[in-house]
Amino acid sequence: MNKKMKPFAYSLVVASSVLVLGACSSDSDSGKKGSQEGLKEKKYSVAASDISKLEIITEATEIDVEKSTDDKVHITYYDRDEEFFNIKVTDDKKLKMDYKTEKNLKDYFKLKKEKEDYNIKVAIPDNIKSDLKLKTRNEEIKMDSVNVDGIIDAKTRDGDIDLSNVKATSYIYVETEDDDISLENVTSSKDIEARNSDGDIELNNVDVGKAFLLKTSHGDVKGSVVGEEKDFGIFSIVSDGRNNNLPKNRDGKDKSLNVDVRDGDIDITFTK
Repeated sequence: MNKKMKPFAYSLVVASSVLVLGACSSDSDSGKKGSQEGLKEKKYSVAASDISKLEIITEATEIDVEKSTDDKVHITYYDRDEEFFNIKVTDDKKLKMDYKTEKNLKDYFKLKKEKEDYNIKVAIPDNIKSDLKLKTRNEEIKMDSVNVDGIIDAKTRDGDIDLSNVKATSYIYVETEDDDISLENVTSSKDIEARNSDGDIELNNVDVGKAFLLKTSHGDVKGSVVGEEKDFGIFSIVSDGRNNNLPKNRDGKDKSLNVDVRDGDIDITFTK
């Protein structure tokens, strides 16, 4: 996709929570340069069996998720005096990590929050029995080589979403604007829903138990899905006379493929 000049945006996110008891954390000064001076690297760990949902909400910070080498969830992140994260585990076993700022409104009318040159790194055990919810803005979300016994929900704006070698026993939902979505070797035992605006959705060997819902505007939906075309009930629509290699409306067997593209092309192949 041809990238467009992105306009300035102003945002203020305020979240309030308390620090969790009974989990491991540590911090140290980080030798960042330029606008990153004053940062402190922090580490947080908790047993995966102590949580049933992991939720991370941040601003202008990339979120990277990978496989842990043990049975714990590990989060590496950065704080500074005026911008920091609160982490807590609720009574219903939800691990929640919220971005918080003590900057006042006038700071946000100077310019938008800059993209940081660090990221939030999350390591989770294989087949963790937990839902996973990730949300950021102006940055990417990446997941690589993770299996989740639950739901995956990832949202950003002005940033790519890249899932590679990812499995979920429940549905997978991804959404972005003004950038692209890439799903490679991704499997959901139920549904996969991908929504985009001003960006492409690219699939490579993506498999579902029940249904695909793929929707974008000013971008293409292309790539390969696992299965034979005859197994899918298909509904597809493109606007403005663009290319579409799928049937517009056709009954199938056990699965469904719904693709809606405005001002873009559809090019989907089926692989066994």
